[in-house]
Amino acid sequence: MIKGVIVPNITFFDVDGNVDLVNCKKHMEWLQDKGISILFLTGSYGSGPLMSNSEKLDLYKVAYSIPDIDCIANIGGIETHQSLELLKETEKVGIYKFASCVPYYYKYTHREVLDYFECICGETKGDVFIYNNINTTRYRVVPDMIGDLVNCGVKGIKDSSLDINLVNCVLYEEKFDFQYIAGSSAGCLGLYKMGVQAFVAGMANYVPELVVGLYEKMVNGNINKAREFYKYMMQINRKVKYIDSTVLCNAILRMRGFKEIFVRSPMRELDENSEFYQHIKKDLVDIYGKLDLLWTE
Repeated sequence: MIKGVIVPNITFFDVDGNVDLVNCKKHMEWLQDKGISILFLTGSYGSGPLMSNSEKLDLYKVAYSIPDIDCIANIGGIETHQSLELLKETEKVGIYKFASCVPYYYKYTHREVLDYFECICGETKGDVFIYNNINTTRYRVVPDMIGDLVNCGVKGIKDSSLDINLVNCVLYEEKFDFQYIAGSSAGCLGLYKMGVQAFVAGMANYVPELVVGLYEKMVNGNINKAREFYKYMMQINRKVKYIDSTVLCNAILRMRGFKEIFVRSPMRELDENSEFYQHIKKDLVDIYGKLDLLWTE
């Protein structure tokens, strides 16, 4: 079972739009120094839909080369053949944990979705997780599907919808060999009490000390301190929710010392001279001070 904070780590690009593997590795190692040991590669934060399979593989090789880092590769694409091709090449790298959204753009039936995952699971001895991302796929995984997904060989769900009915189904209603992974740190206090033990936290890309600190306090039963950390984490979430998460992540990591990092076109960098940029930096530094965390740049 996967436990802890999972970072859907961002992919950096250089000024010409090429994947910046040097800074990507630097960021992964920085996260590891902050207590992160699990990476979710080439998801939404990781600009997966903007990358070719060969670019993804180059990134997977970098992540796999870092000792004591566990990797989940998001191999999902717009069609089955593309996903299978990436899965097989990813296994050659040494990674055997995979995630995939339902193929996007077209609207698929329940049967077509099951056929896709049965095909993916049938081609690997590794673990496959369905990535429930309704905003990008227009498809919602519902509790009645879980048994069928288990029969296809799917090992769990990364649920960005935070559907409490899915949580109940996986943890309480059925005896499935199937893991529920929260696709966000929002609501983590309640979800942890219910039995959820793994959380994908995009915010951990740029404030890992805060997110790891919160998880450690939940595990240790220090509920009052966990509530304090959660309160400030949600304050940050409210302040930044109107900015694209990938653009924002890049901007805050620039604040933290990662220079000459860029998003891939058609995304645009956040203006470092903007009022919003200056305000969010001040707010983050203030929050770290209140929680006795070290803000480094």
